[in-house]
Amino acid sequence: MVYRVCSISGGGVRGIIPATIIKEMLKIAKAQGKEGKITDLCDYIIGTSIGGIIGAGLVVSENKSEPKFTSDEILNLLQNSAAAIFPEDANYYQQIILSSTFTGIATASTAVIALKFLGLGMMSTVGATGFIAASAFAATYKYANILDGFFAPKYSRDGIDKLLDENFGELRLSDTIIPFTTVSFSLEKDNPRVWSTFKAEKTLKDNLLIKDALGATSAAPTFFPHKVTNITMEGGREEIYYDVDGGIFANSPVSLGLAVLKNYASVNVISRIEKEGITVLSIGTGYHKGTEPFTPPTSFQESICGYIFTGSLIEKVMQAAERDSIVQARYVYKALRLDPKLEQSLMPMDKSNPVHIKSLSHAVDDYVVEHSKIIEGYVKCMLKDDLCDELITESTPNYSYELIF
Repeated sequence: MVYRVCSISGGGVRGIIPATIIKEMLKIAKAQGKEGKITDLCDYIIGTSIGGIIGAGLVVSENKSEPKFTSDEILNLLQNSAAAIFPEDANYYQQIILSSTFTGIATASTAVIALKFLGLGMMSTVGATGFIAASAFAATYKYANILDGFFAPKYSRDGIDKLLDENFGELRLSDTIIPFTTVSFSLEKDNPRVWSTFKAEKTLKDNLLIKDALGATSAAPTFFPHKVTNITMEGGREEIYYDVDGGIFANSPVSLGLAVLKNYASVNVISRIEKEGITVLSIGTGYHKGTEPFTPPTSFQESICGYIFTGSLIEKVMQAAERDSIVQARYVYKALRLDPKLEQSLMPMDKSNPVHIKSLSHAVDDYVVEHSKIIEGYVKCMLKDDLCDELITESTPNYSYELIF
């Protein structure tokens, strides 16, 4: 039988997209007489950041037989936990401090100018400065969020760590029904760090807690502090890992996952791939391709401050990494690809208010309905013992990333 690899990209709250698509695919598989579990579609699953959390949730097991979570439970978990992971009031105190600072400066300046140059009376000066102070505080408080992540990470690790601890507990990388791989970027090694079932099954020191792997792969720079993992090695020696989000290296982890497969899989798996072949399904978290006229950036916009004020630099880095991986997946591995085109308003990785989550859910629901035939075709492809060549060559360009060369 063809070896089937499933890849899930990173994207913060947009993880709702692949979670919804997978739920629909498993529903179709069940209608085809299968069990409706991820093993119907995949022999191996890889994911980065939120894609890693989704992938781990689908394969982690307390008995190495049945997955701990259903696809419905994973989707509900993402929808209901977004506000706890990305709280909208995360920088409340930062906004207060910034607002108070600018208010003090504006008030003092107004008072000096009024008394020295305008000759206003004391009561008029107090009234004018009071009005200026109130206006300055309101305006600065409203727009202080543009400095989020400038002086410190935008969010604490409290929400994400609590979520991972409550749902994955003491389960390890070996506690899965099929192999699973995720990736982070090691600060102390200055190199990608692979967390994988394949490695866990070979050496005890690599059989790490899944919650640590997921905390590392989802530690997006500027959004969260880096993930610190304390590991007790043989002989009681302590080792400490410092990691940030794997999305800065492989936001769409197809190539990385296949490299891990080649280097760590068993002889039987490698023989099966050489004999039967391999099929790759890659699921993204949505993309935006604007239609508005392009305006060349100014020198300021291309500076660090410019990126802070006009858009997240880390998101651009992840988008670039994603596109590089998609080119390889499409033209080197001939991967099947599902990735909805979104409005710009739905692209933020950390917008967690209920209205936004509902809009994101509606968008992917519409995508599933509109692309029901291709999704069904992909499911049948993954269920059958062939390489799905017809689907890949004829349909993928129409339902894949809109690449620019």
